[in-house]
Amino acid sequence: MSLSYSLTYSYAGDALINGFNFFNETDPSSGFVAYQSREAAYEQGLYSVDPVSDVVTLRVDTTNTYATDGSDGYRPSIRIESKEAFNHGLIIGDFAHMPGSVCGSWPAFWMYGPDWPESGEIDIIEGANTAVENLMSGHTASGCTLPSTGGYTGTQGNTDCTSPGDNGNIGCNYTPPDSDTSTYGDTFNAVGGGIYAVEWTSDAIKIWHFPRTAIPTDITSKTPDPTAWGEPQSIFGGSSCDVDTFFNDMSIVINMDLCGAYAANVWGVTDTCDSNAATCNEWVAQNPSALENVYWEINSIDVYQKPEIVSSSSSAASLGFPSRTVTLSGIFGNSSTVAPASTGLPTAATTADATTTPAGVSVSSTNTAVIPSSTAGLNDPAAIGDFTFLGCFGSNSSYPTFNIAGSDAAMTPEVCVGLCASNKYAGVYDTSCYCADDLDALTQAIPDTDQCDVPCPGDASESCGGLAPWAVNGTSLASRSLSSFSRLHRRAAPAQILLTMYANLAVIPDPPAAPGMGGGADAVVTAHVTSTVVSTITSTVTYVSVCSTNPAILVTLEYCTTWTVTGCGCAHDTTPAVAMSTMVAACDACGASGESSVTLTVPAAVCTTAAVTTAAVTIPVVPASPTGGNTTVPVPTATGLVVVAAAGPGVIGMAKEFVSVAAIGSLTLALALVL
Repeated sequence: MSLSYSLTYSYAGDALINGFNFFNETDPSSGFVAYQSREAAYEQGLYSVDPVSDVVTLRVDTTNTYATDGSDGYRPSIRIESKEAFNHGLIIGDFAHMPGSVCGSWPAFWMYGPDWPESGEIDIIEGANTAVENLMSGHTASGCTLPSTGGYTGTQGNTDCTSPGDNGNIGCNYTPPDSDTSTYGDTFNAVGGGIYAVEWTSDAIKIWHFPRTAIPTDITSKTPDPTAWGEPQSIFGGSSCDVDTFFNDMSIVINMDLCGAYAANVWGVTDTCDSNAATCNEWVAQNPSALENVYWEINSIDVYQKPEIVSSSSSAASLGFPSRTVTLSGIFGNSSTVAPASTGLPTAATTADATTTPAGVSVSSTNTAVIPSSTAGLNDPAAIGDFTFLGCFGSNSSYPTFNIAGSDAAMTPEVCVGLCASNKYAGVYDTSCYCADDLDALTQAIPDTDQCDVPCPGDASESCGGLAPWAVNGTSLASRSLSSFSRLHRRAAPAQILLTMYANLAVIPDPPAAPGMGGGADAVVTAHVTSTVVSTITSTVTYVSVCSTNPAILVTLEYCTTWTVTGCGCAHDTTPAVAMSTMVAACDACGASGESSVTLTVPAAVCTTAAVTTAAVTIPVVPASPTGGNTTVPVPTATGLVVVAAAGPGVIGMAKEFVSVAAIGSLTLALALVL
């Protein structure tokens, strides 16, 4: 006999706050966070409960700045863990908003047991920095691997769940199917959030995702039936992993980490977050307002369980956990929610037994996880071809990575996506379309998507951006008229406008594997976030400079740099680009028309003023004249990297000689002479 699921715990409003502990110990994952107690979090405004809707909002501090080394503390944040530990059941989390795809962020909705990793960890929602695709992971003791027989729609990554193990601390993982384009961060928020559901039985732990417009009616009616949902996106268990051995007594956790063993280690490797700060800690410490979109809005977390089937000879008559309606007098006033009678929640007074939905009620539901083609209550399509709606974006840096692709009196998001078909990002404002292949850290989704409220010229039912005032980082900008911006044509979009943004997920790499988060202060944290091989990448660029011994001529030089890079787990690793800088150099009438100064584009490291050499070096070079011997050129010991130039005229077509001149950490620089 198959029994239906019954609601045993419903965490919403004050019931969620009272039903979870506020973890305020040192972050086991080495993040730039200071997790707060309930009292401290309330005093700082880091959580709130809407007295009407019961929506719980959890935030990070977006006010203070800190020393990058943490000497004066770390950024306040929240990590809450359910007071109840669970074995089996159906956990359904309904989120209106999750932390956006923001540089430095590492949010998660997950479960773990007290004896980590022996009691297991399941990461339901997880990502870092600018990720727009979810990562679902498992972390266990040795002996558990992912099934190889199918039955899931996602894509497997690492299959050995052992943490720590041969692949570091990353365990096993899945990414969602390509057909689901709204699973994490900006993509999740752009469609109004949605549901993540986890079914945990002795056979397997399965995870489903449903966008807001595709939630099965059996979930909304509180009579969930996972057999009607189609295949899950991920499965942990089966014949290759005994669930009851590797997963037990797990609590539900929601947290917002910053940097740490994941976001900090992929900083600038799988994203462009390093365009504004060299390290994750530096960015998070010094830019509080850039984290304003890092928050959870939780509608509810419901836990269902099936009654135990007891033999007729048994004196025990356990039929599961009773549910009761309790009135909670919390900080934010009274609210009536469903919560278990046995939790011992503070200030709770039992009023009456709850009315439960009879088992076996027939409800309409889809057979598969339907991904919507458009959003209900939102103006813009959730997907246009391979492009996915990211939301309403603002930029405090004037969209430096965007180029205008064209203008059209009948502009729509569909038209703009067509113009940006070969790019990663398409942003539209009024009649103008902008394209980009990267986002800088100061260009991000704003919390209120409705601020993109300019009707599209080609379809008034869709939105094409918006106008100020807006606040990506807390700086209000004066509102300007529509006409003052509609005729602007420039390389980067004006900072005062908002763009309705789409991204081509097909060309954005899958998120790299993440380290386990459980285990308390003694957890093993590894810097390796993927199991791919560390590789050395060498890149050489040529540039023109003034000859150091004969300023009347220009010479062509080569600059070679070597990176040590950890593979990102992508189909194609991204090769780092050599940073270039423009400078004006004095010379002796070396310009094309005899000018005594020329503008040169050279590697940024060549014209830096940072002191990196401590002693003079002599470099033998091939003589410039056919009669001379070797010439030595002393390398200055003053500040700055050394630019080595050819000695004397007649240098074109001569031999090359390389010399390593400096090593900065793991970065080795080499200069080449073209003689």
